[in-house]
Amino acid sequence: RIRQKRLLVASVQVVRLEVALLTHNHTDTLVAIVLLIVPPLKVPARDTLANLEAVQRLNRGGKLSLPQSTHRLLHTAAPRSSPRLGLKRSSANMTRQNICAALLLVCLVACVGPAASRITDAQVNKDDRQIILIARPFGFGPGGHIDITLANETMYRTPGSPKMDASKLGIFITTAEAETQLEADLGMEGSCILENKHVSALFTFQEIPSLKEDGVVKYSNKISEEYAGEYSLFFANCLEDTVVSFDIRVALYNVDASGSPDFL
Repeated sequence: RIRQKRLLVASVQVVRLEVALLTHNHTDTLVAIVLLIVPPLKVPARDTLANLEAVQRLNRGGKLSLPQSTHRLLHTAAPRSSPRLGLKRSSANMTRQNICAALLLVCLVACVGPAASRITDAQVNKDDRQIILIARPFGFGPGGHIDITLANETMYRTPGSPKMDASKLGIFITTAEAETQLEADLGMEGSCILENKHVSALFTFQEIPSLKEDGVVKYSNKISEEYAGEYSLFFANCLEDTVVSFDIRVALYNVDASGSPDFL
C-alpha cells in the first residue's frame, strides 16, 4: 500500500511537471522535480485520488496534452479497487523493476518535452511517395508557431500525363492518434490526404505563387489555444506519375509569458 501511494503521488507529480513545462512556469517545474526526487513519506491517499481525478477531467476536456506513456503510468498506478476513477483493471501486475522503468521513462519525457523550439532542415529529392514525414511530433502550447521556408520546388511528370493539379500537393499537420487512420485512408481510390478530416492542411502548391517572397515560399501559422497539442508535419503528394523535389526548413516553437518566441 505504501508503494502504491508513493507511485500515485509520483504520477501526479509527473503530470504537474508536464503542465509546468507546457506553460513555461519555472517555479512549478522546480517544485515538481523536487517532489519527484524526494517523495513524502506519508501520502494523503484521498488528496492524491482527488488530484488524479482532476487531471483526468482536464485531459478528457482537452485541456492537457499528455504523452501516451503518462496515460499508461496513471492507469498502472491507479488503485484496482477504485472504479470511481474510471480506470480498467490491469491484466497483470507490473514488477517493481517495470514500474520504476516506466516512471523513469515518463520523467525523462516530461523533462525534455514539450520542447521550447525545434528547427528541421530537410531535402526531398525526386520522391514520389504519397506522404513524407518532414518534422517529427512537437508539443505546441497555446500560441505556438509553425514557420516554413520552402525553395527549389520542382515537379517531374511522365510525358503525356494530364495537366498537373497543384492543389493535390501540399503540407499538413496531424496528431499521432490520427496517423493510424491516415494509413488506412491512403488505400482509398480517388481520395487525397489533404482533404482528410483527420489532418489540417497548411498550404498547397497551388498557393505557392501568393506565398513567395524573393523566390522563396514563406509560410507562418499560429496554433490557437483550443488546438494546442502534439503534431507531426508531413508533405502529401496525391498525384500519380509525379515526382517532387524541394528544400524545406520548418521552425516549430512555443512562446513565453510575454508572447515572445521561446527559443533555446
